[in-house]
Amino acid sequence: WLHYELEEYESRTDDERVQLWALGTFYYNTLGHQWRNNTNWMTNVTVCEWHGLTCDDYDDGDNDEKGKKGMVTEIHLPNNRIRRDLPNEFTLLTKLRYLGLANNMLGRLDPLLFEMAELDVIDFDNNGIREIPNDIPRENNRLRELYLAENRISVLPNGIAALRKLEVLWLWGNSLVGTLPDFLAGMSRLVELDIEDNYLSGDLWPIAEMNSLKRLLAHDNILGGEITYDPYENNNDNDNNTTTAIIIITI
Repeated sequence: WLHYELEEYESRTDDERVQLWALGTFYYNTLGHQWRNNTNWMTNVTVCEWHGLTCDDYDDGDNDEKGKKGMVTEIHLPNNRIRRDLPNEFTLLTKLRYLGLANNMLGRLDPLLFEMAELDVIDFDNNGIREIPNDIPRENNRLRELYLAENRISVLPNGIAALRKLEVLWLWGNSLVGTLPDFLAGMSRLVELDIEDNYLSGDLWPIAEMNSLKRLLAHDNILGGEITYDPYENNNDNDNNTTTAIIIITI
C-alpha cells in the first residue's frame, strides 16, 4: 500500500512514512475494512482527515503554507467494531497523547502501550479485557488517565503502581475480587478512583492513606470502614473559594 497506492510517497518525510506504516498496520491488524466508520483510512487523503484522528500543526491548505501534514496526537474511535490485538508497530506513533477505543472488542491491554512516552490517556472501557499487565515499565511513561470500566478484570496487579503519574483510574463494572491492594496507598497523584460495582471486600484503609484523592466511587462492593478528610487541609481552591474533597465515605 505505501509504495504502490500512496501518491507522493517519496516526498514524505521519514517521520511521516513511519506514521503511515504504524497506522496501516493498526488498520489491517484490527480488521479495519469491517469498522463501522473507516472514512478516508488507507487513502491518499492526509492522515489528519482520516476518521477519528487529530493532528498537531495541521494545515488544511487554506493559507500559504499548504502541505504541512502534522503528526497524529489523538485517536478517537469508540464503538467502531475494532477487534483483535494492537500491533507492536502501534508504538511508532510517538506523538500520540490520547487513545480512545472504548466500546470495541480488543480483548487485551498491551503493556507496550505504557512505553509510549507521550501517551497521557488510555480509554479502553468495555473491551472484554480480562487482565491488567503486571509488567508495566516504571520509566518513560507519563500516563495520567486510565479508563478500564466494564471489562472482565478480576485482579489489581502490583504493576499499576508503576504508573507514578496516574491521576484518574476507572475500574467500575469489572469482576474485581479480594481486598484493596496495599500499593494504592503509594499512588500519590491519584485524584479520582472509581471501583464501584465489583466484588471487593475488606477494609478501606489503603485508600485512607491517599492524601491526593478527591473523588472516590466505591459502592456496590463488600467494603467496610470510614474515610475522613479535612477539606480545608489540602484541597483549598483559593481562586474561586471552593473546595473539592472526600469528607466521609461509609460503605
